[in-house]
Amino acid sequence: MAIVEMQKMRLLAMKRDRVRILNRLQKMGCVQVVEESGEEAEEFRPRESGKLEEISKQIERLEWAIQKIKAFDPIKKPLLAPKPVMSDDDLLAVQASKSDVLEIVRRLEEIDRSVIELRARETKELQQIRRLAPWETLDVPLEKLGQGEKHFSTLIVVPGKGMKALEEGVAQFQVEPVLEKITSWNGAEYFFVIVHNLDLEKFREIVRENAISEENFSEFQGTAEAAIDQFAGRLARIEEVRRQLAREVESLGKRSQELRLLRDALQLEANQIEAAGRFLETDSAFVLTAWVPKERREAVEKAIRHLIQDYSLEFRDPLEEEKPPTELHNRKAIRPFESIVKLYSYPDPRGIDPTAVMMPFYACFFGLMLSDAAYGIILGVLAAFAVYKLKGKGGTGAIAGVMVFGAIATVFWGAMLGSWFGIEDIRPLIGFTPMSDPIKMMILCLALGAVQLLTGLCVAMYMNLKRHKVVDAICDQGFWLLLLIGLGMFLLNSQVAMVMAIVGAGGIVVTGGRSKKGFGKITGGLGSLYGISSYISDLLSYARLFGMGLATGVIAMVFNNVANMFMGGVIGTVVAVIILIIGHVFNLGINVLGAYVHACRLQYIEFFGKFYEDGGTPFKPLTTEGKYVDFESDLNRPDA
Repeated sequence: MAIVEMQKMRLLAMKRDRVRILNRLQKMGCVQVVEESGEEAEEFRPRESGKLEEISKQIERLEWAIQKIKAFDPIKKPLLAPKPVMSDDDLLAVQASKSDVLEIVRRLEEIDRSVIELRARETKELQQIRRLAPWETLDVPLEKLGQGEKHFSTLIVVPGKGMKALEEGVAQFQVEPVLEKITSWNGAEYFFVIVHNLDLEKFREIVRENAISEENFSEFQGTAEAAIDQFAGRLARIEEVRRQLAREVESLGKRSQELRLLRDALQLEANQIEAAGRFLETDSAFVLTAWVPKERREAVEKAIRHLIQDYSLEFRDPLEEEKPPTELHNRKAIRPFESIVKLYSYPDPRGIDPTAVMMPFYACFFGLMLSDAAYGIILGVLAAFAVYKLKGKGGTGAIAGVMVFGAIATVFWGAMLGSWFGIEDIRPLIGFTPMSDPIKMMILCLALGAVQLLTGLCVAMYMNLKRHKVVDAICDQGFWLLLLIGLGMFLLNSQVAMVMAIVGAGGIVVTGGRSKKGFGKITGGLGSLYGISSYISDLLSYARLFGMGLATGVIAMVFNNVANMFMGGVIGTVVAVIILIIGHVFNLGINVLGAYVHACRLQYIEFFGKFYEDGGTPFKPLTTEGKYVDFESDLNRPDA
């Protein structure tokens, strides 16, 4: 259990050396720059140059471009591959080619705008085609429509309810009109009409009163069919331009790696500028304040000493009112379980790292809930492969590491309980299964839960003793340990257990209200003893170990029985095999997820509730880590 001890560093150096210092500290990856507080410090804050905003916009544009051509990237990232590490030469090359790479982004932006314009033009052309489509068989040139010397010609759309009114109205015209039906479309009738000027006013009145619409195609030349052909030709040209642009985007996809490298290189620069914004500075000098792991202090001193000559560097332990960031450090095998702790909350920097003491319980409970040895072997192989490919890095690598230990525990408990793919005829090594003797299984689960709860009390006692709070350790944890252990042993008819329980209960009643005054001491003590109910509640929460383990086995057996129903003959055997594969993959997947979640829940609520002090903030040093690649640093050099 280790929370990295932090020290506060203050460096006074010349402004001319600022970039070199930032570059070196970024490569070291162990310095979190912080702001100096106080009214006097505000006077020496660096002025905003706008550089950070400019780089942030460039990063945003690059990210957009990367996603735009992602599908055409010739470099396909292997499954579970770690990020590549780029050398200093790669970084220099990227910085030198910045303008060329940004030109790619500019061209992609132009193409995107062109595609949007083409889409708008296409929509407009399609609207015109849809508008002209009902009149495609009309052989009258559209420009000939309108007012003539004696006649007026037009195109009308008559809704179904207006047809009778139109027929009755034109029957009263002085000169019989021409009504040529062109087509029917969407419940309306489309007509080419020629009306004598003597009847034009009556015709317009009929149109107005019966929701009949006139079509105006005065902007077109030739027939509707010819106009449609023109628009179709334009659509074909639009499609050809779109294909050309798509081919250009595909060609630019070959340069995706350049975009990714520049994006991450700019992110490094932005991180430096952001860190420099926390400095205090004058025209010629600056002050850098940062948190540094105590174990890296000597390395930082050595790096600064070899880098510059004019400087002042000092380190000190955190003040009582200061809260340094939290960095967890454990052995390699335990390290993946840090992700479980961080998922809950970072511990207080003056608290305790529960990772090491939590690890065996988490793995044990995970295995007991999955509880099938065959599933454990499959999960172990997959998780070990993921750890190998990812080298344990990143969130996925950490989860894979947790799964490796969970798989080992699963194989153990599966073998103990005789569970192998839910096959019923395998004999359990411990003499019973969850279904053959559920009472024994429940007792086993609750006993394991009791061990973890007692361990949580022991950790809390250790924390009090470490802080020289001996009275609190005895009264708040010691008496509870006596009571709980005594009650547990009392089930075994032990006389010693009775004495332990009585002493523990008496101690809790006497000391539970020690911080209160007068009568409150008595009520406080009795209230503290009532806390036994919360321990019972916590203990019963471990019954989920039994329920989850039972569910895994039952579901596996159900799929086996369903498959057996189809067994027989070639087709039946194939169907049975398919059912077995799908069923067991589903059962494995859903129960791995359930075991992961419920094992976390037991740690967070029942275990951490006994001692955990949260509220820490993660240690975020200046590093060379990028989103797509990592640049060479002291942490990832082959010889580091």
